Amino acid sequence: MKLKKTFFIVIALCFSAKMFSQTLPIKTIDESLTNFSNQLSVVVPNSVSVNNTYSDAWIGKFFPSLPMHFALGIEGGMTKLDLDDFADAAESLNLSNVPSTLMFPTFAVNGRIGGIILPFDVGFSFMKFDSTGFKNLFKELSIDFFIIGGDVRYALCQGKGLLPKISIGAGYYYAKGNFGTPKDDTFINLGYENHILIGEAQISKEFLFITPFVGFKGIWTKSTNTYEWQAAGVFGNSATLEKNYSDNFIPQVFGGIGLDLAVIQLDVNASWDFKNEIWNGGVSVRFQL
Repeated sequence: MKLKKTFFIVIALCFSAKMFSQTLPIKTIDESLTNFSNQLSVVVPNSVSVNNTYSDAWIGKFFPSLPMHFALGIEGGMTKLDLDDFADAAESLNLSNVPSTLMFPTFAVNGRIGGIILPFDVGFSFMKFDSTGFKNLFKELSIDFFIIGGDVRYALCQGKGLLPKISIGAGYYYAKGNFGTPKDDTFINLGYENHILIGEAQISKEFLFITPFVGFKGIWTKSTNTYEWQAAGVFGNSATLEKNYSDNFIPQVFGGIGLDLAVIQLDVNASWDFKNEIWNGGVSVRFQL
């Protein structure tokens, strides 16, 4: 008797799941999340590129030099993220209060140390963030990310006399995280993982305590994005989307201004990805010699 009852319950649940799935615009949900995943594959590298942006194209040598040149501080940036596709998928699942746009945040600890004998410097940055404690700020979204990486810059011109500082550099950053709605019986979750290569050129010139700067970055990224969604705990779908370095090149111009306040350096920067039409900006404050 118990076995028979269990059999009918299983049949009823399967029938309910099938009927429920037929009422969902499954193709539309998957297309919307695929589009949004592709968008994340360019927004994340743009946001990461804010890391280690210094007004000085080269901070000077660590040795031999008096004082020894190095820096340590914090930085934060924002990149505009269009949520239309994500919101369409959420609406199809009756998930409300998803905003149409979001200023995608990045925050990091950064440092840089001057070169030994040769005119180069080495920078690094690191950050881990979870939006769990910022529910009012992110509303019905759940965001977490991890970033680590660094770069090396070589000074082609050291800025002596009336000449500016000019440098070229290369860097690598690893970024991963999740973006979605708080998990319940109905949810959306997107995971992303990016290996980011950056080549850059920068020019800067100090005037009294003000340092304007401008430069160009070429960004190559290899991304693996996944998405999953579930409706009422009875039906869902998932997918994995990959892009290689050759599929995802981002050209970016950047610039800004730095303020030298004795041993405190304050920098404000902005950048423009003219291929994907993405703006972002950042601010950093640090101890610098």
